[in-house]
Amino acid sequence: MTDISLTDIRSKARNEFFGYDEPGEIKYLEGTGDEVGQERRFMGWFALTYRLSAGSLPAVRAAAEFLKGDELLDAITAVWATRYVLAIE
Repeated sequence: MTDISLTDIRSKARNEFFGYDEPGEIKYLEGTGDEVGQERRFMGWFALTYRLSAGSLPAVRAAAEFLKGDELLDAITAVWATRYVLAIE
């Protein structure tokens, strides 16, 4: 099995999220098309919604890189209890 980095996975997911492969021009609502806002929306969706091939979430995989034991279990519990909601004011 080949271990694909989260960087490579994130690149593929970014194409999916923003629809780069879709024909036509993308038009954002006023105030939602800035680069910072787009990146925030994408990272929230990616970390908390995008499923990796093993069924896990990127936020769980990232936590496992830095945490162990009870801290990891607490982080995993928090991630699975989190819901990504796209809201535009």
